Amino acid sequence: IVSPYFRLHIPNAFTPNNDGLNDHFKVIGHAIESYSLNIFDRWGGKIYESNNIQQYWEGIEKGGYAAPQGAYVYVIKVKDVKGKDYEYTGTVTLLR
Repeated sequence: IVSPYFRLHIPNAFTPNNDGLNDHFKVIGHAIESYSLNIFDRWGGKIYESNNIQQYWEGIEKGGYAAPQGAYVYVIKVKDVKGKDYEYTGTVTLLR
């Protein structure tokens, strides 16, 4: 997602296998004032949350267990530096 001052990149898949390539789900943005990320399993249970765009999801559930391979729903809320609110919902695929 790109505008003249605001940018956001949301990956659609990652492979947390410690090979140094796509090991985590990390949203990258520019000109962001506030940010929240929530990730849900297929039953709608929240398994990850963050308010820091510098943090990323490593494919670990809240209990510290490795999340199984599959699709997970994310909800991202962002406010850009000009005060405009955005909300993005989609899926990210975790591949093991």
